[in-house]
Amino acid sequence: MGNTQKFHLFLLLSFPLFLILAALSSQVSAFTTDFPELIDKPQELLSEERVFQLFQEWKQKHGKIYKNEKEEEMRLENFKRNVKYIVDKNSKRRSGIRPFSWFEQFC
Repeated sequence: MGNTQKFHLFLLLSFPLFLILAALSSQVSAFTTDFPELIDKPQELLSEERVFQLFQEWKQKHGKIYKNEKEEEMRLENFKRNVKYIVDKNSKRRSGIRPFSWFEQFC
């Protein structure tokens, strides 16, 4: 199998992965457009009260009403995990870590 065939096979096999990563990326970017301060000042957002305030703003913006307090607590915990994930990802992006730098060898 020649280099060209290997490259075409690589492209064929990596395309589904690219689509999955693009879909996940769009979810993160959609969340950060709701809260641009996640990009500007990520470290300030880790306080419990700030995350709770963001959650309240998000609920109001999207008209979320939960059945009971237990469900709202569960949703708040999910929201906290998402904020932490976004802050972690953004801090890695700023620090110069490039997770797909290995891909450059094929370009």
